[in-house]
Amino acid sequence: MILKLTKKGAFETIYLLEKGEGCEFAGTTQTFQIPVHTCGTVMEMNATHVIYKNQITAVNTHADSGITRSGMEVTFQCAYERTGNTQYASWEIKGQTVVERVLGEGSLTFLMEFYKDANFSDKVEKGDYPIALSLQDSVYIQVRVDTTDPEISLGVIDVQAKDTTNENGGSSYFLLQDGCGKDSTLQQIKVDGENKETLDHKKKRFKFQAFNFLRNQTAVYVHAKVKVCDKDDDGCNKICENTKE
Repeated sequence: MILKLTKKGAFETIYLLEKGEGCEFAGTTQTFQIPVHTCGTVMEMNATHVIYKNQITAVNTHADSGITRSGMEVTFQCAYERTGNTQYASWEIKGQTVVERVLGEGSLTFLMEFYKDANFSDKVEKGDYPIALSLQDSVYIQVRVDTTDPEISLGVIDVQAKDTTNENGGSSYFLLQDGCGKDSTLQQIKVDGENKETLDHKKKRFKFQAFNFLRNQTAVYVHAKVKVCDKDDDGCNKICENTKE
């Protein structure tokens, strides 16, 4: 989180709810980079947003007498939408594959990335393009939320293939819909391929076979709709079950 005061103060020290490294600032600081999981920051979650709250205290002390008579307290919060969309990732059976870094609807960043192998150890970088795929080639994608907050988990609501970058037009094919797998080749990968440990709860990985639309031989674009939850809330892992209730 970033907090910017309207004007620079002239205090002796400024600190957050909890003091310590990264939580205390010079008294003239105007712009603050606030950690979302330390320094006393509190996370709350409602039906639509993740909310982080903290407080800045600025004081002037009188060293000789050990007292303070001036200062300020600023309570602040920052809210992020829990749901968002990756724009698209795409492949062409004969042509170029494009993967873009995209933003969700709020300030959280949601990323969709291609990998070349089942261990997800070799990510497709910008300089590797163009990439050509054949029908039934294995496609490895990772969807993740870019946040340092360890209390956040990611859920994938929809993974939809289209023949256009427009989410609302063209031909559509759901690989995943309302959290439920729709494509017979789709597999969710729940362990890290290299160390076999349980995958970070801020990531979701999938494997499926490449295909093309029958009446359109252009690139296939994959769009994803995602949400975030508290890591102790199983709602992001049971999207399919919850939509059937």
